[in-house]
Amino acid sequence: MRRILVVIFSVALLVAALPVVASAHSVADDLDLSFVKAPVARDGTTAGAPLDFLVSFADPDPSVDGVGMTTGGTITLVLDPAFDLTGNDGTFPPGPPPRVIVLQGWPQSPRVTFPYTTDIDATTNTITLQLVDDWAVGDFGPGPKAVHLALLASTNPEVAGRYSIDVAITPDPGGPTLEGHGHINIIPNVRPSVNVVALFSGPPGPPPPFFNPLFQEVSLGDAGHQVGMYLWEHGGGPASGTDLQMINADRGMLVQDGRSVGQVWINSPRGATDHTLVVSTTPSPFEGPAFVTGQPTWVLVTQFTPDPAVPGDYTVTFGMNGGNTQTMHYHVSD
Repeated sequence: MRRILVVIFSVALLVAALPVVASAHSVADDLDLSFVKAPVARDGTTAGAPLDFLVSFADPDPSVDGVGMTTGGTITLVLDPAFDLTGNDGTFPPGPPPRVIVLQGWPQSPRVTFPYTTDIDATTNTITLQLVDDWAVGDFGPGPKAVHLALLASTNPEVAGRYSIDVAITPDPGGPTLEGHGHINIIPNVRPSVNVVALFSGPPGPPPPFFNPLFQEVSLGDAGHQVGMYLWEHGGGPASGTDLQMINADRGMLVQDGRSVGQVWINSPRGATDHTLVVSTTPSPFEGPAFVTGQPTWVLVTQFTPDPAVPGDYTVTFGMNGGNTQTMHYHVSD
């Protein structure tokens, strides 16, 4: 039976997330690279903004293992020279304040102990993580899958465009190195975005591990966990007042001040007609600071209930007009 998981940022709460605004993919075979802005940041991949994005090197699907590592293993990232890392020059220990955090496959769920050291060389734009403890697949989730770069004293390139990022992982000292080369899209202005976060999705956590709202496994007849989302509008302001209006069982709209600002699509197994998606009243939608960054955002919490008579795979996709999409997966077993 397939397990299901998610991506973000905690106290270290990172939200590593999945397809968000301005993603790109690798052109090498060793690592499955992708890049997305952090769910807790409205502008993590915007030109000239603080650098706050996720570098994923393995498929986020929980059925896919991460990269197990042993003491002394390294993760090295080399960013295009157009990124300015001078504000984070030097060596610092792991832990709060969060700067570089390894995730094991879903948002806001790093290891609490941070079993690695971090070194940043601003002259070569090289970030090196070295394991000080073993991190095997299965010890804490599916193993390392992503690195959240929350370098808020650093800045993205001043000009929008595609910029290179090289990733090299040596899981065991003296062993072979896995390599990947990709490009991240730096966008000119902040776009509307919907960002799934683990904060409102229920136990486990805190402390981590946190529940994964992007991949859920649900028993027939049960509702899924709540899914919390941060919503930003064009220009980076909170999408205040945005609500969900369902048109039918499979289609809905995100509505703000009487106009559509986003869409919702539900794909369901054959024969499913009695599934529902509603806005939670605990908590009710509200405007507040995003976790860690403190950026004002609109918080919308929804809950999906699959058809109580039809098992199978369901997906719920939220999309912002002119922005990104986020898809939640539900595997319903009888």
